[in-house]
Amino acid sequence: MNRARIETMLERCLVPETRFAPEAWTDLVDPFPQWGRAA
Repeated sequence: MNRARIETMLERCLVPETRFAPEAWTDLVDPFPQWGRAA
């Protein structure tokens, strides 16, 4: 694995600070089911 390439690819996925607005995302549907702790 190429660590530098992986880090670069992951950094490209980040939301820039100028577009980070979690309050705008509160009404989005959660595509994942409720998570729980397995016994």
